[in-house]
Amino acid sequence: MKMLYLYRGWNSGTNQAVLDAWRIGSPNVDIKAFDLDTVILSNFRNKFLALPIAYRRGGIKALFPKGGRFIDAVKRSEWYMKAIAKKVDKLQNAEDYDFSLAIGTVIPNMNPCQPHFIYTDLTMRANEYYPDGEKRLDLWKECIPYEEESLRKATLVFTMSDHITRSLVEQYNIQPEKIIRVNAGINSPAPVQMDSSRYSRKNLLFVGVDWERKGGPQLVDAFRRAKIRYPQATLTIVGCSPEIKGPGIEVIGRVPQQQVSQYLARASCFCMVSRREPFGIAYIEAMHAGLPVIASNLGAAPDFVINGQTGFLVDIDDIDEFAGRIEELIGNPDKCLQMGQQARKCAMSEYTWEKTQQKMYQAICSMI
Repeated sequence: MKMLYLYRGWNSGTNQAVLDAWRIGSPNVDIKAFDLDTVILSNFRNKFLALPIAYRRGGIKALFPKGGRFIDAVKRSEWYMKAIAKKVDKLQNAEDYDFSLAIGTVIPNMNPCQPHFIYTDLTMRANEYYPDGEKRLDLWKECIPYEEESLRKATLVFTMSDHITRSLVEQYNIQPEKIIRVNAGINSPAPVQMDSSRYSRKNLLFVGVDWERKGGPQLVDAFRRAKIRYPQATLTIVGCSPEIKGPGIEVIGRVPQQQVSQYLARASCFCMVSRREPFGIAYIEAMHAGLPVIASNLGAAPDFVINGQTGFLVDIDDIDEFAGRIEELIGNPDKCLQMGQQARKCAMSEYTWEKTQQKMYQAICSMI
């Protein structure tokens, strides 16, 4: 059996993790994988043609590749959708594939010539479910017709969460029987050794690159309030370097993905109240490490953060509620331990790439 595997960029390691899971879980499948961002933008002619697109969408700063502005400006354009669609058409006709699998909804396949499947954590219109989502949606408006057509023509759509299943049904009129939720796995290894005494350390952990979007400022406010009652509480920030200081706050910044586990192993609980979160693999990684999670009640988090069992869901701007939940956890190490164990049990049983891949494989085999 031969698969055409299509993806765009690194995507926090998810695209490679899914590919690895397929190669391990279904060695009988001959996989040809293509990173379409690399294929298209490694071509000098395409880069030259993209210059006016980048300028129109991102201004003069977008003409310089540094910081990713060029790619960010171009990748959300109709020109780029057409370029991907043309390349996908060429790739799928180059060999006799049994099926194709695209990661994400913005890999347009306008003329699938074999069963075509999509696996995604996000739709463009799902941004409407978040605060100020219309602004985000506006960035992708040129891509939406291609996304809609690709979803309509897909054989099945695999989702990471009920949140995106809902979006497909409500916002894209995709029939429920065409959608299968298969969850997701972790991209950073779980700690090998986990000391139960860490739940008494009162250490909060944040892991994320986008400080503002992932609720960093709200976390600092809530932490400072909780610290009044628990002066020994600490906050560790991994993945970004916001300019904040204060007693008990340690900013680590970016670290290699393999090193995240050492911070998970030391923490008492994980806190990230994202304002917009397609899925939140960082939550699952924390749960695999045996940590209770405090998350916002948006996006996919309600699928696995069960109030009072695996963590707590809070309103993103309710700092009093957020601080209260922090105090409830760090003030009760036994409860922290119990909820952490529940979180790990949930993650281990439902959220691994092995299980996700096998669900996809079984569904695909039933269709082809």
